[in-house]
Amino acid sequence: MLVNLKVKNFRSIKTEIELDLNASSDKEHRNFLLDSPYCQLLAATAIYGSNATGKSNVVRAIGTAATLIRISFRDSTALSKLIIPFAFDSKTTQQPSEFDISFIVDNIRYQYGFSADKKQIYSEWLYSFPTAKAQTLFIRDWSSKEKTYLYKFGRQYKGDKHKLVGITTPTTLFLSTAGSLQQETAKPIYGWFAKLAVIGVEGVPEFHTINAIENNAINKEEVVKFLLNADFNISDFTINKTEFQSSQLPENMPDPLKKLIEDNSKNHYRYDIYSDHLINNVKYSLSYNDESSGTRRMFSYAGVLLQALKEGGVVVLDELNNFLHPILVRYIMSLFESAEKNPLKAQLLFTTHETSILTTDFIRRDQIWFCDKNQQSETELYSLQEFSPRKTDNIERSYLAGRFDAIPLVKGD
Repeated sequence: MLVNLKVKNFRSIKTEIELDLNASSDKEHRNFLLDSPYCQLLAATAIYGSNATGKSNVVRAIGTAATLIRISFRDSTALSKLIIPFAFDSKTTQQPSEFDISFIVDNIRYQYGFSADKKQIYSEWLYSFPTAKAQTLFIRDWSSKEKTYLYKFGRQYKGDKHKLVGITTPTTLFLSTAGSLQQETAKPIYGWFAKLAVIGVEGVPEFHTINAIENNAINKEEVVKFLLNADFNISDFTINKTEFQSSQLPENMPDPLKKLIEDNSKNHYRYDIYSDHLINNVKYSLSYNDESSGTRRMFSYAGVLLQALKEGGVVVLDELNNFLHPILVRYIMSLFESAEKNPLKAQLLFTTHETSILTTDFIRRDQIWFCDKNQQSETELYSLQEFSPRKTDNIERSYLAGRFDAIPLVKGD
């Protein structure tokens, strides 16, 4: 489970922001609370804000940290492609970005973080909290004087650390090295980040649902039930899988482009999806491309949501409301509040413009966060709790009226 996230000097985020998923003492809607040995955490959290305030950059921050952990061991260019400092300050463009994430794996809380720019890692740290007191697993710091890294390992760190130090380059996170090589201490932490599902505003491709079915993480019947419960009239679907053939490419396609596609398509497959609709007891079939945008979005979400609910983990979705009716946003949130549907305590974190769920008869006040920009174009992140709203307040009306800021300030001609 995700406990909190801190980010500094990344994209529109200049000064440190913090997203805290610890539950408050609010007694309302306890169905949205997840118990842990340390605290109660929120099962679902929403971030609101007008366009271009940095909501997507909060999502990108989580995704960037997870991606660097997964790939920096084998991709020396990952830092240069993914680290983007705050651009509107000549100082911050020369300073590293910082990420710090606290989470729970196997009932143990961990705190992991790093600072890096496009050229190298400057510091990296990992602590565990088997009790209230932190235990150092490792600390890695760059010594500009000695032009090398200084490592400190705690007694609880298990495995051949010296060999890993020797093969960890300046562009590689130590956790990426240790996790990729299945090192004992790093394995559960690396695995947590590997399961972290971060979906950008463009959405998750339908192939995730297809792959989840092919890998037996979920089954087709679960996807159909998910769609039917969301009132999509789909009684079944079929997936036709064919191996990619270069003969499928247009004859007039330029040879260099054709070769590039062929090289990238080796051992790849084409998937054609057809859905069945039962109308007056007569079955009709539609291709996936003929379905509505909402149907395609829900089908693509099915894999990542259902897999998280079955296996546990954290799902982060940008603009959850895109192509979806407000009631479907509620439906997706409700899956995570149900102990029956969410026995392994999966969490959902999402950004949205959908205000109809801003009501205390549905969600808790500590589940609502806002993104806004100050006059220096810096992203600010804050909780509804900071405004001490009463239980009787109309949160949606107050938000749209500007009480909590984080709305567009539209000006006339």
